[in-house]
Amino acid sequence: MWSRFKALRNFNKSLLLILLFISIVLPLEIFNKISSGVEMSGEDYLKYALIWASFVFGFVFINFVDFIVRAMNGDSAEL
Repeated sequence: MWSRFKALRNFNKSLLLILLFISIVLPLEIFNKISSGVEMSGEDYLKYALIWASFVFGFVFINFVDFIVRAMNGDSAEL
């Protein structure tokens, strides 16, 4: 059980690093497009927001499912 917990913790670290990277890169790309004179439509902003939101949703969903599975197995020591 401990190895699964460590594997999930390592996966969470990787997912958090990816989320942090995307949270830094997307605003920089938007700023770069605006500063270079490219006119962005609302669809472009929506596209970037959906990319970011999909990673946030994935992170929350994976952790929620793991929390429920551990609670159903009675692993309250690891909650």
